[in-house]
Parts: sequence; structure tokens; C-alpha cells
Amino acid sequence: MRLTAALQLVRTVERAPVCDTSDAELLRRFCRDRDEGAFREILRRYEALVRDASRRLTRDRHAVDDAAQATFLTLARKAHTIRHAEALPSWLYRVARSVTARPVAVVPTVTEPVDPTSSPLDQLSAREVLAIFDEELARLPAAHRSAVLLCTIEGNTVEDTARRLGTTPGAVRGWLQRGRETLRHRLGRRGVELSVAVSLLLIDSTTGTAGATLDAIVRGAMATHSPVNVVTRFLTGSSVTSAVVSVLVAGAVASVVLLSSGASAPPPVPEPKAEAKVDTQADALVTRDGLPEGAVARIGSPRLRHAGEVAAMAFSRDGRRLATASPANRDKSVRVWDLTNGKEMYRVPVAVNSHENTERHRTVAVAFTADDKRLLVLDAAEFRTFDATTGRQELVTVLFKETNPNQFFPPDRIIGAGFSPDANVFVVVRQNGEMVLGDTTAGTVKRIFTKAMTVPENTHYAHVDVLFTPDGTEVCVPIPGEPVPLFDVATGKSKRALAKELVSQHQMLHNAAFADGGRKFVTITSTAQEGKPSTHAITIGDIATGKVLRTIPLTALPRVLSASPNGKLLAVSTDSVSSSEIRVLDLESGKELQSMPLELTPALVTFSPDSRLLAGTCHYEGRVTVWNLEKNARHPQSADEHARAAHFDARGNVVLRQSSRTITVNWQNGKVLGDKKELKPESTFSHLGTESGDGKVRATLDVPEGKSGRPLAILVKETDTGKTVARLEGLSDFPWRMVFADRNRLVVTVTQDNVLTVWDVVAGKVLWSEAYPARSLGYSGMGAPHFDAANSRMAIGSLTQKGTVIDVWELRRHNRVSRVEAPGPVLTGGIAFSPDGAFIAGGSETVTCWRVSDGRVMHTLKGHATKESPNDRPAISCEFSADGRKLLTVDGTGTIRVWEFATGQVIRTFSGHKGPTTAHFAPDARAIVGASYEAPVFVWDVYGLGAPTSFNADRVWTDLADASSTTAFRAVRELCASPKEAIALLKQKLEPESIDPKAIAGWVKDLSSEQFADRERATAELEKRGETIASLLREALGAATDAETRQRLTAILGRIDRPSPTALRLHRAMDALEHLGTPEAKSHLETLSRGALKGSRTIQAKEALSRISER
Repeated sequence: MRLTAALQLVRTVERAPVCDTSDAELLRRFCRDRDEGAFREILRRYEALVRDASRRLTRDRHAVDDAAQATFLTLARKAHTIRHAEALPSWLYRVARSVTARPVAVVPTVTEPVDPTSSPLDQLSAREVLAIFDEELARLPAAHRSAVLLCTIEGNTVEDTARRLGTTPGAVRGWLQRGRETLRHRLGRRGVELSVAVSLLLIDSTTGTAGATLDAIVRGAMATHSPVNVVTRFLTGSSVTSAVVSVLVAGAVASVVLLSSGASAPPPVPEPKAEAKVDTQADALVTRDGLPEGAVARIGSPRLRHAGEVAAMAFSRDGRRLATASPANRDKSVRVWDLTNGKEMYRVPVAVNSHENTERHRTVAVAFTADDKRLLVLDAAEFRTFDATTGRQELVTVLFKETNPNQFFPPDRIIGAGFSPDANVFVVVRQNGEMVLGDTTAGTVKRIFTKAMTVPENTHYAHVDVLFTPDGTEVCVPIPGEPVPLFDVATGKSKRALAKELVSQHQMLHNAAFADGGRKFVTITSTAQEGKPSTHAITIGDIATGKVLRTIPLTALPRVLSASPNGKLLAVSTDSVSSSEIRVLDLESGKELQSMPLELTPALVTFSPDSRLLAGTCHYEGRVTVWNLEKNARHPQSADEHARAAHFDARGNVVLRQSSRTITVNWQNGKVLGDKKELKPESTFSHLGTESGDGKVRATLDVPEGKSGRPLAILVKETDTGKTVARLEGLSDFPWRMVFADRNRLVVTVTQDNVLTVWDVVAGKVLWSEAYPARSLGYSGMGAPHFDAANSRMAIGSLTQKGTVIDVWELRRHNRVSRVEAPGPVLTGGIAFSPDGAFIAGGSETVTCWRVSDGRVMHTLKGHATKESPNDRPAISCEFSADGRKLLTVDGTGTIRVWEFATGQVIRTFSGHKGPTTAHFAPDARAIVGASYEAPVFVWDVYGLGAPTSFNADRVWTDLADASSTTAFRAVRELCASPKEAIALLKQKLEPESIDPKAIAGWVKDLSSEQFADRERATAELEKRGETIASLLREALGAATDAETRQRLTAILGRIDRPSPTALRLHRAMDALEHLGTPEAKSHLETLSRGALKGSRTIQAKEALSRISER
């Protein structure tokens, strides 16, 4: 809708000034701290909105005054019930209309004449239009209604509204667009145009209230309000509930007195008990302190992060510390964090069963003692205690010792562990069903139950849960199948059991809890019926009778749950196609109180002992998120969201990829250049799509809802608008892989029936397809297409009976260029394609480099550490630099190596990442960005020189030809660190190439001479010039017809593949010249590019200039 200039003026005259504090923060300050300033700001922001809503129901200005006062007094009493801050404008709007509609109860009878001021609203037709508008506005979802009220009616900008509501501008735009579209559609059906209704609203906007009246409202609110949070009544018990009722009654009386007589404010309410001071200042996105050698920047914070999945967590009793444990191979530690500043206090190692491949199932448990003086740790071998402040080990009790390394699952190995709620008892469960109970103070074993669980025949458990009743007097191992006995901790006897109907028959880990003092059992259930969608619920059962008392339906698949120590709250994590989140429920009523979004599949949730904090983790990452339930907000020291993966864009900025956001940051100055939130999947199968590398388009599957058959087509859509730009029909099956190529003009799919297909997006058709043998594609690393820089060729790996093969195809034609056999293991890390399409590289334990033209092995790169335990799946990822001179590899330990491709030797090694790590070159190859669970993102300087030395031209020039690539690349880095001296040296040593093409042609001709001496002389002359004339020799080989010439040229070129020291020096000197980055260096490259047309030096200079121009 376009507004006239006059209406725009009306809209902006009374607009409230911008305040950066969000509604959520203002509500928090008012509810918890009785902050009068916060309430005044809310009143200032929304008084006009409330008055306008009331005026459209009555023309009596005194009735409007009373309704406004009643609305904000209601807010004062019920602010703690507003769970989502973005609903505040909508909530006030509804309350204003409600109290205005009840004149007898809330608004006094009109005894004075109605305001005679003429208004367009006095016309019946206008009032009817606005009545219809209000009816339809009230039907909108709260967030949509808030966006329409603040942006369309009040005239706030999207950015201001986002700040108020504590969300992103993108979210506000979405709410506003959907709200306006819904209004336009619904009003249209009732014969009203949205633009007309909004125009009438703008004309009828109101002005503020007199200061005295505002003061009266504030005084009444402060008298009425007592600090109480949405979950406070569940955190502190019934005594507070009765106190709050008393305060509300007294407050209501006081508010009447204040509003009628203007009495002074009541005595101040005592401040709540002081909490630990928490540093709320966010870490800078880009930091440079405490970096490992070779790193020049860290993006994101390592706060509350591990190098692998987190399997156990525990808060200290005072809520100041959090212990987190990861049994993953690259971590194997318990870390203790100070929640007041987010810093890691110390870490202790944990023992694991390395034969257990599923790392999240490895046994570990942590707890703090009741006095917070000791940290308790259980792992696969021992029980240990530590000083909770220093991490100094105090006590060790060995519970398992491996006697036979070849016995993967011995009967006495530990598969479950836990501590009693008071941390006085530790428990471990063995593979053979034994349960061992011990005293945490002395570290001694007190009791052993020989049969703590009944394991069904032919069933093997890798990990089980250990559950105590809330009072710690009973313990059990809840596994499906048979009734679960509850053992008395003191006597060792089992007096009762959980009926098997009360125990989940599917997922076993972290999915159950006791409630009501141990009288009830809570678990999660999912049921599926053929032809019907699955149903999910929380089941609450009576242990005494074995019957289900009630269920709490859930709309999404439940993963894990936890009951709060005070027995009043239940945290359950759910997972769906569109989102993952933790929901906090009132255990008694099942009502949802709060919800916290997650990035990935939920894995574990844990309450603090006082039930005020909640920690959550996800699978496939090592990040721990902490929420403050009282404030309904993320804890200031919670782990940040950066980043699952990272790469450089064309300008050298770092792009951080998360599950729902893409952030672009200038890593040199820390400025965020872009923050794009991805659209939620539109259907069940939308998440199977893929986004283009530049983020402009996305490919999704078009599958009818409720049908599991073959997808109809691929839809290519613009990412920002969702507009469909192409529909590709003819999919043979669901795709394993779907990637864009050739600047988004092509889509390549690999389907589950092992068919490789190339699609033309512009033409909307299949270019070509190739059916591979069954079970040859789809495995990790297999069937993933990789492209050369020119987007002319594609490499793809597949499995055969003999091993792995790599096919190189022309991208736009159904033509296989070559097939390379790789008899080794599966290329789980994928394939790297050199920029010129001449070489491919890949491997799982070593990296092999092949030449595409003939399949020849050029290098075998060894020395990687690929796995730590026997069951680890080896994987090495690799990538060529844009100039093709370097190859990057990342092994299973997270170590990044940079290799000189000409020699196959390591030139740089960067250690700082742990666990699963991705790494990519910058466009100019001067930097590498690596992303891992723990770091989370490091930028590494490839050409940087840690401690510069005095420049010695003779030594540097000699080192450039050294047999050690490390020494030679050190010389390259010295050149880059001393531009002035480097240019002087390179100008002296590198001159434009001069080649006599006629002489070269003559020697090539003599290779077929009838005289042996002529053939030998010609061969020697060509070999002497070596790589300098390699281009000319390859052309001659392609044109040669006689066998003698081809044989000798092939031999010469084969020897050139092993470059001489002179050739290597030229190669490295040109590398330095390209990366000096000065005008003088570029000028000298231009000079060299004007040398002999086919000379190696000329070609390298031209290629370097081309790359520089593209940056």
C-alpha cells in the first residue's frame, strides 16, 4: 500500500522515539526488579496503541482514559504471564478492547457529554469499516498482529520494530507480509480494502496523555506489581503463590486509591536476594588473543564447547559452574566452566571403551557434591573426585580394567553410570547386568546387584541410563521388554517395579524421569499406524498400579526429556523437519511455559539443582547452550552459534554456515557484512534440497504431502523471494546428492537407484544421464560430484568389486574423459579437482594424486593421522588452491597440512582444531579458514612469517631451489614479508623469456632423423630446456605421427614431471611474485607476461595476472 504524503505525515508526527531496549528486556526488568523506568518505557511505547484500540469502541474520551488505565494495571498484574515478548503489542491490544467492551465492570458510566469534536469516525460507514478491521486483526496470530500494529498502524520501521520485539528484521518482515496478506484477503471477502481501513486508522490516531495521569498509572502499577516470573511459581513453591495473591489483592485496592486521590507511592518492596554477578558483555565475533601458532584470527567463542558430542552435564549447586563431558575420541575430557564469565576453569581426562564406535553411547557421568567442594566423575574405568575449584585429583577407585584388548565387549565392561540426586552414591552398570553402588565420600563399593536388568535374548546394549528417584532412595535401569525393578539403595532389595507398559519400547537414552516424589514415571512415546501420521506424547504413569494416568500430546517427535529437581517442570526436546527445540512444560497441567530453539537434533537436557537454569546439547556438535528460565533468555555465557562450516567468498570474507543462518564477516576487522536467515522447509521433503554456492538459488523436491512415492520434480527457487525459476521433471528416484554447477546453470543429481544425471536449469531438461551398477553410489564420499574451475569437467567416485574408481566426465556432454582406479578404501573425504582439470586427489588413510589424462599416480601423500580407535572410519578431505600450486588436506585429528603439489611435500602444518574439521583456501591462497566443534573457526596465515629474520638475497635465492619444500617455502614467505627487497631480487633474477620457436621445431623434427646422433643431440637440447618449453613439447606430441618422435617426447615430458631444482626455483619465485600484492610485483608480472608466447615463465605470469584480476 502506498500512502499519500499527508498520511505519512500523520503517521510520523506522534511516533515514539527509538529505544534500543527490547520489550523482553523491559518486561524482565519490571517483573524481576520492579524497575519503574522499564514500565514507563512500555507505557510510553504503547499508550497510543491502547487508546486507539479503545477509541474505536467508544467515543467517550473519559471512558478511553479509564480503559487505558485498566489495561496497564492489568499488565502490571499479569506481566509474568506473557511468555513471548513479540506478543506484547498484541496482548495490550486485546486487553484494551476487552476492558473497553465491559463498561459496567471497568469503565465508569458516562455522565458527561460526549466529545463534540467532529471526526470521520462519527460517520457510520467509517465505524463499520474499522469494526470489521479490528475483528479480522484480532484473528491474526499474535506475532503477525504485533507486526501489523507496530509497522502498518503505528508507522515504526521494520528495524525499530525488530529491536522492540527482540527479534531480527527478517522475522518482522515475514510476520508483516503474512499478516498484511491475510488481512487483505479476509477484508476483501467482507468488501473492505486494507488501504482504506489503514487510512482511517491513521487519520484517527491519538495524542499522548497528560503527565499527571501517566504518573498515576505508574504509581498504581508499582503498587500492584510484585516481582514474579513466568516460571517463578514453579521454581519457588506454593508459599510464593499465596504471597503473590495477597500482593495482588492489596495492589488492586492501592491502585484505586492512587488513581482517585493521587496518593504517594507505597513503601518499596524488599529487593530479591542477590545473585552471582554474571558478565553480560558478549565476546567480540573476531578475536586475536591466545591463538595457536599460525592462526591470525578466531571467529566465534570457544566458550562451552567440546571437540566432540557432549554426553553428560551437571551444574554446581550454586549455579556458578557447569561441568560438561565428551567421550568422543578427539576430546575425552570433562571441562568445568565458570558461568559468571564463560571461561574454562580446568579439564580432566576420561577413559572410554575405544571399541564402542558410537561415541555418544560411551559411558560418562559428572556431578558436584552438595557443598560444591568436589567434582565427581565416572567413566568407562574409574570413579574419581577432584577439587571443584582447582581440578586437583583427590580420589580414584578402579571399577574396570581391560585384560584382553581383542575382547571388544567383555561382560564386566561399564555400559551405564550415574549419581544420586544428593551426589552421595555412585552407580555403574556392567554388560552382564550387574549394578555396582559406591560411596562417593570414601570411593568404596558398598553393594552389588547381580541382576539389575533383564536383557532380552539376542539383545546387546551399548549404553543404558541409570535413574534415581527424586529422594535418591531407589535406583533402576529402564530398558524395554520386561518390568523394570527398582532397587532400594540402602538394603539392595527390590520392593516394586516399573510395568513394561510404562517404559518406552523404542529409544532408551535420556527419555524418562521420576515425578511426584517417585510415585509417577514419565517417559516419551511415539506410535505409528500404517497410512497415518505418527503421534507423539509424554506419558505419565502410576508406578503402584502400572497404569497410564494421562498423556501430554506433542506436535513433533520427542527426543529426550528431563524433570526439574523441584518436581514442577518438565523439559522435553522435540525434532521436526522445520525446527528443533526444547519445550519447558508445567508437569502438573502439561501447559507449555517456554520454548528454546536448537540448531540440530537434540541429544541431552539438564536442569540446575535450583531448577532455574537449563542446559541443552545436540548431536553432531560439541556446543552447550544454557538458558535462564526465570528470564526466558539465553544465558550470557552460553555457547554461541558459530559455526558448523566456514569458507571464503570471492572477496576473501569468511562465510559461516549454520543450520538456519548464513553470516558473512570481514575477518580482518570483525565487521559483519551479512546475516541471512534461511527459510523454513515448506514441506516434509523440502529439507532434502540444496543451496547454490553463492546462496542465490535453492533446489528442492516437489513431493505431494502424505505420499512417499517418487518425487515429481526438482524445483529451483530464488533463495530470497522463494520464486520458482525452473521445474526439472524426470527424476528416477530420490536423490542422494543434488548440487549446482556452472554458475547455477546446471544441477547434478545422484539418485538412490544409482543414476547420475546432469540437468539444464535454463532449458528445464535433462542434458544426459548415466546408470551405474547397483550399490556403487551413495556411500560416504561416493557419488559426490566435484568440478574443475572452468566447470567443464566433473569427477565422481563409485564402488566396484575391485575397489574405488573415479570417473572424469565432460560436464555438458555424455563423454567419459577418463577412469582412474583407486584400489584402496572408500574415499570418505571426497575428491579434490585441480583448477585446470588435469589432476584429481583423494584418500582415506593416505592421499593419492592422479593425472586425469592417463591415470598416472603423481604423488602419494602420507603421514596423516586418520583414526584413533579401531572402529573409527578414516577420512581425509582435500582441496587445491586456485593457482594449483598447493593442496590442502585435513585428517581425522583436525590437523591441516599444506602440500607443494609439484614435489608432494608438506610446506605448512596447522594444529589447533580437534575432531571433525573442514578447511578451505582463500581465493588468493594466502589464508585458510578451518571450522571445528571446539575452535570454532580459525583463520590461518599460509604465507605469514612468524618471526621475521634479516633478509639475505643470496640465501633466499639459493633456498628457493632447495630439495626440502619446507625450506623453499620459508624462502617464499621471506620474500612476501620483505616486498622492497623481494622486488629488487626478482627483477634481477627473472627476466622475460626468450625462446626460438624455429630452433625448437628443428629439434623436434630431428627426433625422427635417420641418424642416431641427430636424434640424441635433439633429445639433449630439448631436455636441457625442460619445463621452459613444456607447452611446446606437449603440442608437438599431439601432432607427432611417427613412433620414434612420440616415444622420445613422452620420455622427455615424463622427466619434466619430476621438476629440476631450476624449474622448482622458477615455480616458487613466481608464487612469491603473485602473492607479494604490491603494484611493483604486478608490474613485473606484466613485464614477464610479454615474453616468449609459449614459454613457461610467460604462461605462469599470464595465469597469475588473470587470478589477480578476478580477486
